[in-house]
Amino acid sequence: MSQKPLFQLRKELDDSGDVTSDANVTQSFAEQFESTSNVEPSVTTNFTNKLVLTENAKYTVAKLPAEIPRQLESESIDGYVDTLSQNAIVNDSDTLYMWEFATTQLNPMVTRVPLHEDHISLSCVPKIIVTWPAALDDDLNSGMAGVAAGAGTAGSTIANNCGICIVNRKSGLIQFYEDVDSINNLSSRISRTKCHELTLSLKDTEFVMDVVNAEPAGILISTTRGRLFFVTIRDFMGKPHLNLKLQMIKSHLALFFSSQKLKKIVSLKPGPILGKGERLVSVLTSGGDFQIWNLSAVANCYKRAEFNVYDQILESLKDLYPCAYNSLMLLDSHPLSDDNSAHMILSSITDYDGASYYILTTIKLDEQTNGFIIFSTYRLNTYTSASQESNPPRLLVPMGAEQDTTAITSVYTVFHNAVVLTQVSAKLDQTYSLRRKWEDIISFREDAEIFGQGMDSRSIYLMSRKMGVLMITASLAVKSNDLQETRFIKSHIDQAVYFSNLPCTPIDFNLPLNISLEREEIEEDLLASGEEILLSKSIYIPPNLKSVERHLSLRVELFKKLLNFTKFNFLHKISPAVKIQLIESLEVLNTALGLLTYIRNSQPLSECWQHVMQSNKLDEDTFLKHDLDRFPKVFSQFLEEVHASLIPSSTSNLWSLCAELVISCLFKCTLEDGEEFYRFDMFQMDKNELGAFAPWYVQNQFPALVSQLFAGLCNYANLSKDKVQHSEQLLSLAKILYYFCNQASLWFLENPSRTASKEFEEISKLYRENRSFWNQTLCAFDKKLDSLEISEFYEDLPSLAETLSTLPTETSEDLYMQYFEKFGYSFAVEVFSNFIAHGKLQDLYERFPKQHELLRHFFDQNPQFGEVGWMCKVFDERYDDASAILVEITTKQTNSSNELGVDQTRLSIAKLCILADKNATDFDRLTTIQAELDVIDGQKDLRAMIEDGAKQNRKQESSHALQKLFGVLNEKIALSQRLELSEVVEMYTLLESKDCFYKAAKIVSLNKSCLGFENYKFLNAMIWRRCVLFDDWTAHVEETDTALFHSLRRCFDDKLFEKGSTIPDLPLIMDQTLVTSEYFEAEYKSLDVDINGLLNQARLEQAEVKSLDASFETTMKSIIASSNDCSTHKCVINYETGQVEEAGR
Repeated sequence: MSQKPLFQLRKELDDSGDVTSDANVTQSFAEQFESTSNVEPSVTTNFTNKLVLTENAKYTVAKLPAEIPRQLESESIDGYVDTLSQNAIVNDSDTLYMWEFATTQLNPMVTRVPLHEDHISLSCVPKIIVTWPAALDDDLNSGMAGVAAGAGTAGSTIANNCGICIVNRKSGLIQFYEDVDSINNLSSRISRTKCHELTLSLKDTEFVMDVVNAEPAGILISTTRGRLFFVTIRDFMGKPHLNLKLQMIKSHLALFFSSQKLKKIVSLKPGPILGKGERLVSVLTSGGDFQIWNLSAVANCYKRAEFNVYDQILESLKDLYPCAYNSLMLLDSHPLSDDNSAHMILSSITDYDGASYYILTTIKLDEQTNGFIIFSTYRLNTYTSASQESNPPRLLVPMGAEQDTTAITSVYTVFHNAVVLTQVSAKLDQTYSLRRKWEDIISFREDAEIFGQGMDSRSIYLMSRKMGVLMITASLAVKSNDLQETRFIKSHIDQAVYFSNLPCTPIDFNLPLNISLEREEIEEDLLASGEEILLSKSIYIPPNLKSVERHLSLRVELFKKLLNFTKFNFLHKISPAVKIQLIESLEVLNTALGLLTYIRNSQPLSECWQHVMQSNKLDEDTFLKHDLDRFPKVFSQFLEEVHASLIPSSTSNLWSLCAELVISCLFKCTLEDGEEFYRFDMFQMDKNELGAFAPWYVQNQFPALVSQLFAGLCNYANLSKDKVQHSEQLLSLAKILYYFCNQASLWFLENPSRTASKEFEEISKLYRENRSFWNQTLCAFDKKLDSLEISEFYEDLPSLAETLSTLPTETSEDLYMQYFEKFGYSFAVEVFSNFIAHGKLQDLYERFPKQHELLRHFFDQNPQFGEVGWMCKVFDERYDDASAILVEITTKQTNSSNELGVDQTRLSIAKLCILADKNATDFDRLTTIQAELDVIDGQKDLRAMIEDGAKQNRKQESSHALQKLFGVLNEKIALSQRLELSEVVEMYTLLESKDCFYKAAKIVSLNKSCLGFENYKFLNAMIWRRCVLFDDWTAHVEETDTALFHSLRRCFDDKLFEKGSTIPDLPLIMDQTLVTSEYFEAEYKSLDVDINGLLNQARLEQAEVKSLDASFETTMKSIIASSNDCSTHKCVINYETGQVEEAGR
């Protein structure tokens, strides 16, 4: 007994130690299938040595044990399976081979019959049929009336005593041997004595087309000219004798040459046996002539019915298929009942686009009226390829004794490369055409070379040159609801997954190219098959193997077959979301296998894994076989557990071990084997084709966990000696992180509503805050070029620019140009920003002269870089723009940390830019620049005075508000924080120095156009009020020694009083409208001072001036006059109005 398994799902794994222990793996699949499926027990019960090539609830395809004889080397061969004699018959032009096809032996005894003498050769392959033994005719009349050729069995007697009839296709010579055993293989002369011959008179270019056994009446022979001969092979005594009894159909070629093709005989089907030597035969021609003959070996033969079916079939098709008018071809027919009352006719039509449609027409005969009615018309949906004229499709309808009790009839349409199965109701009643028919197809590979067929009451048999005899059996016990559940697409998917790896299988598991399928059904069935593999739900997956690793490995291989089948059959017929869902299921399976394989070699990791199993109350075997839909979450928990154990020690070699685990699972099993190979290479998907759900590796904190591992491994690697190994690990982890973050970003951004989620914010923050660190780490571990490749691929331009800046100039020069060309301005922005951040201004302006336009655009679009951008304007001679930028960055950054000298330089350059611009018209800006320069000069002067020991005016020390104000301004001066013009003036008036009042007055006078009217009057009043109060007037001071005289004289000397200006006077000093709470709130709110205290202090100062001698106003005018007289530039003053009528010269 052969130990060959019934069928095998896959090749054994390379582990030779497991082969023996798992040798019966595939056998267990068959056993489980038998116990859970609806296939009849006879298919898998009892030893037959058949190899099941594929099966489902509808049918089984098996290979019978014996092979085609190896001696058949000729290209042209013929053959068929004779189920009555249980023989397979194959012949070429030289030899006939016969063997018992149903034997359980792999190498049965083969009968070899020479077809000619050694010195003779035949020019064509003869047609050979098996004939019945003479005794069978008597047996048929004794209770075997149900036996028909090709429809039943008659026991071993027929097999042992059958004869053969050999017909030469060209010469018409018929040779009949009554008993094959009588042929002597050693001597053809002895064989010749047992041979009975008859030669048909064939015309020129006429050849024999087909030979059909119609015993017990005789044999039928059709020719290429449409003639049909009836030849008897025995006389009335039952003795062997060949006789041309009747030419049933004559050739019409002589009369109607064009009708030759229409009169071609396309079907010869023996019908029921009516008595001894008598049988019905049905004939169909390509022109639609349908005849029923009553043939007899000894009595008269006559035609029982004759009519033409072509026009009515054409009429039945015209509404749905207008193309039938010019393309209808009748191909074959077959009886549907033992009484020959119903027939099925196979025809074809060709659509305007070239597609061929095959039609099954059921007709019911009425011999009384010599007519028929069309009972049903059905189009085959699974096969649309054009048939071969030399090998037209054939109808096979197995019928047997049990047909009367069977509700359905199986119909097989055999093409040269496929068999289409359908089942119809066995009862031709009024509901026949309303019953839903199921249909399926079995396709064969091109090298299968199907060349012959046969059938019995249950099955059909096909002969394959490569595989011997194939048996196809449709199930008769399948209920209608089971047929609906056995979906067409799902069935073919499962067959391809579980049976396609059989060696030398003749079956092509891919679906026909032109078949029409619904997208929703395809997707549902693919996902269902994928889930069955993922969760071990399929009846073809064994419940147990030697190890759970073997079980996972088996399912990984099965899922790969599913993806291969999907790619070939549905690449452009399903949505990207379904493709990704399938690929991710494979990734989960593969990752689980990688995880289990890796942790078996590490005790710490195995302990962590078992702890996770226990904490989730999971059994490892059950989880890995039936609950892998929970794997991502459990795997994430496992990585968290491992990371927690690593945190206490930065020197533990577990960092490296854990990195290898993550690389093995997520990089190799998921990214390389899943995403790269299947998603992008095999399925040719674009990165923007996304799934309906976030990728499994984006969920459950995988990016964050890998990022933490990256940082920990970086620290560990810096302390390790083996940096080469760790550099490779860090590189792989960086690739994982970039891919995960990129895919997450694409998925969340695809739908704006997703961006509001917490997960999107977390992963965006992770990427934003860590990408620079990832690339810096790669550079630190000598992976700069890899960093560039990653940054370029994911268009991480900031990191790309940062990494490039670390390379030597000679190395990076070409790369810069390459990336400038590829990414354009976006890349330039990052390069320029990087140069500015690192102070590489010379590189910024000189390294890329060809990118100067980009640099100019960069500064125009990014005013925040004005501190260096103004130089670009100067180089471009855009002086007005340069001055505007310089003024902007110096006047808007009063609290910046820039040194006063820097601001002074920038303002000076801004001033020069305006002066250099011949077309400059913005004189207000020049005034502003000068005012800012004056303020900076004043602030620098104040700092120098304070450093030289200048103190606050002692008379003001009693005022806490002034003390605090002095402290705040003094601190800003010490820290080089820019002061406002009013703050410089205020600070001058607080110092213990006569010169300060003049300096304050000078700043106000020179920049009064930059001050508001109210602000100018307030500052002017404050300067002269505090100047007056600087001296103690009650002590009878000398007027020329007072601060007022000193300050006024210097003002006259410096021509600060212009024509029309007002000389300081007591009304100005005492103007209470200038001292308001609103003004003080607006003026001092930016300083941390006592605003109300300063307001009260100003009022106290006015009150103090008011309390002076009533003649003080005259005194003040006197001091003004004397200071003017002492000046080198005397003014003409109207003392009544207080105005300067003529300025000093």
